[in-house]
Amino acid sequence: DIVDPSFFGARTITSREVVYVGHGWRMPANNIDPYRGLDVAGKIVLAHANAMPPGMQGRPPAGSLPAARVALELGALAVVLIPTEGMLGAWERLQRQPVRYRELEPAVPSAYAQRARVPTLTLHPRALEALLEASGHTAAPLMTGAARGEFPTAFVVRRPVTLHLPAAVDQLRDGYNVVAKLEGSDPTLRGEYVTVFAHLDGAVGSAPASGDTVWNAADDNATGSAGVLRIAEELARAGVPRPRRSIIFVWDSGEEVGLWGSRAFVGRPVVPLDRIVTHFNIDMIGGTRAPGTADSAATELSGPGETWVIGPRGLSAELDSLIERVNRSYVNMRLDHTHDREGDQFLYPRTDAGPFLERGIPAVGFFTGMHARYHRPSDEAGYLDPVKMEQVTRTVLASVWMVANLPERPRFTIPASVPRYGTMVP
Repeated sequence: DIVDPSFFGARTITSREVVYVGHGWRMPANNIDPYRGLDVAGKIVLAHANAMPPGMQGRPPAGSLPAARVALELGALAVVLIPTEGMLGAWERLQRQPVRYRELEPAVPSAYAQRARVPTLTLHPRALEALLEASGHTAAPLMTGAARGEFPTAFVVRRPVTLHLPAAVDQLRDGYNVVAKLEGSDPTLRGEYVTVFAHLDGAVGSAPASGDTVWNAADDNATGSAGVLRIAEELARAGVPRPRRSIIFVWDSGEEVGLWGSRAFVGRPVVPLDRIVTHFNIDMIGGTRAPGTADSAATELSGPGETWVIGPRGLSAELDSLIERVNRSYVNMRLDHTHDREGDQFLYPRTDAGPFLERGIPAVGFFTGMHARYHRPSDEAGYLDPVKMEQVTRTVLASVWMVANLPERPRFTIPASVPRYGTMVP
């Protein structure tokens, strides 16, 4: 009667009470908090699987946390989910399928990527009825109400519950960050840093797509990785003056499975995080919506000589002004700030910039947009625009150089919707 979709080692959990919280989402931007006035510390949380607050559709607003994440923050012991009718139709298959997850160890918190380190399991209505006995509620009305987006007021089931969760855990070391440091020239400012990141891994599926078994990941993110390499080569070239601040170049791994590389960096930083003045992220810079190409109708792709810039306008007027000024005087690309606003997923939390923003570090991202080959074997080098790749790389190079030479750190404001975390989980 139990399906266990999330675990972190074998354990036995005993709670004196179970607290029902409806859909379970906390959404500060919408003033939605079903936990307000409740004490779930040391208890089991009961919520609906795959549920959203009434009237909410699509991607949750920035800063929103699902039940498992809120339960973790509030000290709950576990989350028990009430299934949907669709889950019941596939219950036998769900019971048979192996449950396997990979996650950083030790964990590094991040609202978007980290799996909540709290056991989460789903109960069949038979077991749910036993749990709700004498609470004044039954399984069927709760499930049918949730299907309509209706949830009763939070309530407490006052009865002891014990969960026995068997599990096996293996530790593997299969991902690495490549890190390089360019020492700054200023005796005082060389102790401050600009970080330049691109994720080195690509999305790899388990089955062929249209007969193709090679997942090339050319745009996502060989383009960004090559861009960071070219910037590092140019700045380290003999005869090139060193910038005043030091620059940390990172080709991180595990971005596609949970921002592993960037989370590992902020979790165990090679330099103090409070000494990083700006973070630059380069992810997918080879796509172009150009006439006569396969992407001529790709509405989510930037055009020739154009790139999306994400971060400066939404975080820092000083960074925004600097990057605009650098661009006009150098490559003069069209900088599209469509996604450079609070609440946009590309500002936060979808990219490797997220873990830096969560630690109070301003981030600037360069990104040419989405195409039909995203996360597919067809993401091949033949579709890339090498002219644009060079243009974006030169623009990032000049921007990094200017930030590294600023007399003062740029002032910025991290949106209140971005949660704040430290380094390692205690």
